[in-house]
Amino acid sequence: MNILKQIVSTIKPLLSPAAATQETDVDPATSVPLPSMRNLVSFHRPSEFQSELVEIDPRLLIIPFPTREKTPYIAEYLESRYGSNYMVFNVSERTYDTKPFSDRVLNFNFPGYPCPPLAAMFLIFKQLDAWLSSSKDHVAVLHCQVTKARSGMVAAGYMCYSGGSHAGISAAFHQVCKAIGVEPQNLLYPTQQLYLKYIAEIFDGTIVVFFPHHKFMGSLDTVRWCWRR
Repeated sequence: MNILKQIVSTIKPLLSPAAATQETDVDPATSVPLPSMRNLVSFHRPSEFQSELVEIDPRLLIIPFPTREKTPYIAEYLESRYGSNYMVFNVSERTYDTKPFSDRVLNFNFPGYPCPPLAAMFLIFKQLDAWLSSSKDHVAVLHCQVTKARSGMVAAGYMCYSGGSHAGISAAFHQVCKAIGVEPQNLLYPTQQLYLKYIAEIFDGTIVVFFPHHKFMGSLDTVRWCWRR
């Protein structure tokens, strides 16, 4: 009987809805399976979490999604290292209890894996910029859900938005992928790769996009000026 209980307790987590979702995620637009990167987000001890934390630069971090099992380790690390100087930017499709993070969590939730709406993306850039520019000690912590793809897109886009990358969004994204430890072609869905191109074209003025109350046209300086009004 004890052996049977051990077997049941071992396989039960593998049959949970969350596990099933991770195994079957696909790009809704192309039916392309989600890149297999479960090894990047699986850990059970604080030391393992620290090995999975991605530092794009000292003030811009990417963490795994804070599941119930992982939250204590993530919160302990952030609270002990940064105190009240960190802010979590949640760009996944899920919300969670923010109390372990002293409620320092901003939720940007939108359905579907590929991409947030362009207006939402630039709103995230604006909020990141407001937080990081308000104090030199502030740190922004990004996370999405499974593969770090959304987080990587946001990080690369913000680096260009803030002027932190002068070589273009493609170079910024390669820098992000290098920090994560994955080849660029293995991180994004095809639709996300195309979306990254759209953001680059907005930045360099190749395309003009109309958002409510804002007209994005011309240089990156124009884009930054519009959203900082």
